[in-house]
Amino acid sequence: MNSNKFITQLSRRDVLRAIALGSGAALVAACQPLSPAAPTAKTSAPADAAKPAEVATAVPATAAPAAAVADEGTPKSGGVYRALFGDEVPNLDAAIAFGWADFWASYFLIYNRLYTFDAKNNFLDELADGMPKVSADGLKYTVALKKGVKFHDGSELKASDVKFTYDRTMDPDLKSPAAGFNGNIAGAKDVVNGKTKDVTGVKVIDDYTIEFTLSTPQATFPAILATTINGIVPEKAAKAAGKDWGVKIVIGTGPFKLTEWSPGEKITFERNADYFKKGLPYLDKVELYPQVKNELRVLKWENGEAEFADAPPGAELNRINADPNLKSLLRSEPSPIFNFLALANNAPEFADVRVRQAMALALDKKTLAESFGFGAATVQEGIFTNGIPGFDPQYKSKYQYNIDAAKKLMQDAGAKDIKIKMHVGADNSDRGQIVQADMKKIGIEVELITGDFSAYKDQIEKGEIQMRWAGFGPDYPDPSVFITTQFTCDEKTKKPTTICDAELLKILGDSASLPISDAKRLDMFTRAQEIAVNEKVYLIPLVNINFISLKGKTVRNDPVYYYLPALEQAWLAQ
Repeated sequence: MNSNKFITQLSRRDVLRAIALGSGAALVAACQPLSPAAPTAKTSAPADAAKPAEVATAVPATAAPAAAVADEGTPKSGGVYRALFGDEVPNLDAAIAFGWADFWASYFLIYNRLYTFDAKNNFLDELADGMPKVSADGLKYTVALKKGVKFHDGSELKASDVKFTYDRTMDPDLKSPAAGFNGNIAGAKDVVNGKTKDVTGVKVIDDYTIEFTLSTPQATFPAILATTINGIVPEKAAKAAGKDWGVKIVIGTGPFKLTEWSPGEKITFERNADYFKKGLPYLDKVELYPQVKNELRVLKWENGEAEFADAPPGAELNRINADPNLKSLLRSEPSPIFNFLALANNAPEFADVRVRQAMALALDKKTLAESFGFGAATVQEGIFTNGIPGFDPQYKSKYQYNIDAAKKLMQDAGAKDIKIKMHVGADNSDRGQIVQADMKKIGIEVELITGDFSAYKDQIEKGEIQMRWAGFGPDYPDPSVFITTQFTCDEKTKKPTTICDAELLKILGDSASLPISDAKRLDMFTRAQEIAVNEKVYLIPLVNINFISLKGKTVRNDPVYYYLPALEQAWLAQ
């Protein structure tokens, strides 16, 4: 793995601390996301925002050998890794991979990004050759590319492919969340608004050098370069494929390449023999089985028919935890993922804040957490989670379970006979019933809509489904990601799912110009949390989800990211 340069043991938190307004020197490290804090409204930056601070210095990257995790033994080549998921795979396009299974295949198997993080949150250059060079004003990031990297079709990665990838993600017809990630790149908004197809702030310098120019300084920008939507695709093949891209034609530079796809049944990936990280991967094949029902996933796993099974239902989780022969293969780790009730911004049923407050008071979060099974979830009070700067384990929302207080608020608001629809995924249908029962106690009748999110996405975005059980996990450890993804205002489309709050927008704009570790940034986001959770009740936090999954007995060296296994260095002890 000589071509893959690891950065000297810096964690994501160290990285975020180090990135501010850089000098022309190479950065020590960068960061990673689900949506970065790009200003979405004109705001006045703090007086000291333009001053370079915490300037990083260059540290030589050292080559890291492809070694197994301690005590896991010597890696062996070969074998088939079978993964069972509960959800469907609608596409394998990195720019629009929204679900668990398609995200997993896109991020860990098919595509690479310019930068990435390992399971211990150490930052690495991936397709990039070293760290980006940053201009003194913090607006230009110059990235060199590794030479000789090949796509699955045999073509060589060039800077033009990187340029094409970023232009493509901003295309409004694609409907990618890239506007939240890449929106601060100069010219990106013109592409989103349909004025052009060219993101002017992404420039090809030569075949192996790409330059990014930002509209405003953005401390978290390096994180964007590592996010899943920016998986690099081959320009020629993607253009030729047209609408078949991501469905019939899927090509990346990743460790595995797509060889067979039977929708709803099985997707097969084979080892990429030309992978640029020499000697990897070890596995011959990966088989992804979508839409496998809860109990069947557990049964197949117990029968030795799977090396990974998506989270088991609560009752099965309790049983597995009580069985000494199975317990060691049950993965349960703290995570930054939390579930919440997302409320349609324009729904007349929620127009009175007292109704939203009553809903928050009426939810029995403790019962919801317990419904996930042994150790799988805890009550979530705010919007920031464990490991994120700004997270306070002592934080409590104002709305602790109190049915009488909830009924009083509904009475004061003159709200009665409210009927709404709520989307909840099939795996959370039992929890949807708990919410349904809680809402009924205060006079709100909830019709549950189950099924895959993609099937109801349009209805949710139009506000025809007024409420949904939503899950969120940050892609980089900074509080801005929570605010940006949930509350960035889309002034043009005014989607029902968009929340336009002037104070939250100002916080996003002002914080983007401050160094990551500036105490004022954390104060801003503490204020943002108070607005979202206690004052306006724009969403209702429910539970914090631990990483729960089932591992095969023979699997070695498959570290978990957001509870999904990374297979680049995984192997099977057979």
